[in-house]
Amino acid sequence: MSSRVRSPGHRQIAHTAPRQPARSPQPPAGTFPALALSRQLTASGVRRAALAAATAALLGCASPGQPRPPSLHLPQIATGLSAQRVGNSVRLRWTTPDATTDKLPLSGKVSAVLCRQPAAAPSGDSTPCTEVHRSPVTPGPSAADVPLPPALTVDPIGLLAFRVEILNAAGRSAGRSSPVFAGSGAAPESVANLRAAPVRSGVRLDWTPAASTASIVLDRINAAPPAPVASAVASKGPGANIFRPAQSPAAETHLEAKPAGEPDPGGAIDQSAPRGGSFRYSAGRVRSAVLDGHTVTLESDPSPTVSVDVRGHFPPRPPAGLEAAASASEPTSATTAAGSSIDLSWQPGDELDLAGYNIYRAELPPGPAPTATAWRRINLAPVAIPAFRDTSVHPGTRYTYRVTAVDTDGDESAPGNEVQETPGNG
Repeated sequence: MSSRVRSPGHRQIAHTAPRQPARSPQPPAGTFPALALSRQLTASGVRRAALAAATAALLGCASPGQPRPPSLHLPQIATGLSAQRVGNSVRLRWTTPDATTDKLPLSGKVSAVLCRQPAAAPSGDSTPCTEVHRSPVTPGPSAADVPLPPALTVDPIGLLAFRVEILNAAGRSAGRSSPVFAGSGAAPESVANLRAAPVRSGVRLDWTPAASTASIVLDRINAAPPAPVASAVASKGPGANIFRPAQSPAAETHLEAKPAGEPDPGGAIDQSAPRGGSFRYSAGRVRSAVLDGHTVTLESDPSPTVSVDVRGHFPPRPPAGLEAAASASEPTSATTAAGSSIDLSWQPGDELDLAGYNIYRAELPPGPAPTATAWRRINLAPVAIPAFRDTSVHPGTRYTYRVTAVDTDGDESAPGNEVQETPGNG
């Protein structure tokens, strides 16, 4: 049963008699309205309210900028392009990018297109550029050898421009690289019959000379570095130990064997090759020119590679010009008479690794000449200067002398010339 109660100034509210057991008395109207509202929110209502609040927050904080167009996946422009004219080809090197112009990782198939322009043409992208090479590439260092047509392999020397363009799988790119320059014209003839042999001063290289004024360059590749060497300075008797630390020459070294404009000598010595290593050599001729402010070089095809092992021992040259003279001196002991000394001198050696000299003496008694076993070294350590005074002689005895040279590896030369002298009685 229901009844309607009309309250002045308010809308009618229907009251329905409760069918459930009577509830506890309600607080007066207008008391705790917020609490009453919160009790009506269910768990699903809370979730809906939170979702709505989050959506409003996102919409309120998002930047209202213009929407970005979809990426075209254009590769970035290649960098580091270089050109080297070798024989009748141009060797081009560059770095293929690994990202797009949108700075996204580069994906899919990528190819490089190389083109050639006459150097007199403008350098803008609209300049006609003849495609000369196309190949698939991957990000990182890239290279290609581009043959020149016969018309560009004859003199006079001219200037050529090359550019590289990186294409995505759809054949699109962000543009060509900046140009690099190489020379057209006739490359010099190759070096023929290159040979290499170890010598004391380094590595001797020989080839067949040619009537060419082009410079000659050598490429030395370090096949095996020299090992540390510890050895006695003197091969006999006491001597200081010299330690030569291992050297680490560059993996590849470029050397000029003949400057441009000079006659071809047909050989050279590489004095910078460290002893104790193994090396590979190749040689080539180079001509160069300056065109429109650009220096271009034309290299011959490299010669076949030759190998050489510099691990042997190379003793110094024998000392030359040994002379002896008896000289007067004061007695040095009770058993040594005055004037019983012999002065020796010889020409100095010019080896950079010369450690000193050893002096050998033999007595000459009446009869046959002394044998090799009669020679005795009379210096305890290598003599640093090309002179020596022998004070351990006896008056009236005839002596013969010879001198050897010793390097820092302990390698000893053959003996030089022999001299004889007899000390007097003073």
